[in-house]
Amino acid sequence: MEELRLELKWTPLLKLQDFDASMSKRGTQSKRENSKRGVYMWGFATLKGFVPYYVGKANHIYERALQHVAGLTGGAYTIYHLDCLHEFHRHRDEQPDVAGTGKLYSPESVHALMNDFRSESVQQIVAQLLLWFRFTYTLVESPDVQTGWIEQLVADHFGRQYLQATVTGVAPTHLKVIHDGDDDIRRLFHRASATDEPIRMSLNGTYGDKIVAAGIGLT
Repeated sequence: MEELRLELKWTPLLKLQDFDASMSKRGTQSKRENSKRGVYMWGFATLKGFVPYYVGKANHIYERALQHVAGLTGGAYTIYHLDCLHEFHRHRDEQPDVAGTGKLYSPESVHALMNDFRSESVQQIVAQLLLWFRFTYTLVESPDVQTGWIEQLVADHFGRQYLQATVTGVAPTHLKVIHDGDDDIRRLFHRASATDEPIRMSLNGTYGDKIVAAGIGLT
């Protein structure tokens, strides 16, 4: 089968407030982009570097980002202690322990949602995660390319075992993707290509926002 090459233009890793401002400032263009399909990645800019956390696909980029934020603040996602966030994959199979240093909360039951998620310790972590939250996306406009293929390739690039998202399926071998756009994103993909380890890197020489809530500092 003839090789199909696709160049993707990734946006910078945007903070929540920057994402809103970017969509508002770009007006009609951003509305057009929001109505188009694409692939996205989000994670956390921790004090130890950026942690890729989730890769997905969407027909409406902005609405999907809001859904993720709502899920993060509403108890739909597993919450890890900040001390282990940079290697959360090692704690994925643990039982949640609100007083622990690994997995603090898992959306396994109504009881967990109504009690564990609402605990002060978990809510402090969630507040910090929102400060560290970063989101990037790329549009997929070619009618010959399924967004699921790009999602699969990106997940493989960073290692599906190192992501919280469950990505299934295998992209066709004739599809070749070039990741372009923001410099930090290109560096991120380049570094992921050179190692089988989970990627944790600083962005523009800086790390994430300092921890603002008491009692949850990294050691």
